[in-house]
Amino acid sequence: MKWEEVQKQRPETSKYTKTDIECPKCGKKIFKRVDIIVLSSYSAPYSEQYQYECKCGWVGYAYV
Repeated sequence: MKWEEVQKQRPETSKYTKTDIECPKCGKKIFKRVDIIVLSSYSAPYSEQYQYECKCGWVGYAYV
């Protein structure tokens, strides 16, 4: 499946959304996981962390 095909699907069927954030490893744009993976945190006001991934294999986590 090509990325263009994924983008045409309904949002709830895709687990990634493209961001404008550059990968710290390769410099390409990274993707945010938008499916059920939400990492809980006890520190307010930030209560949820999200997973970000790049095609190069880099993975990161942030409250944004």
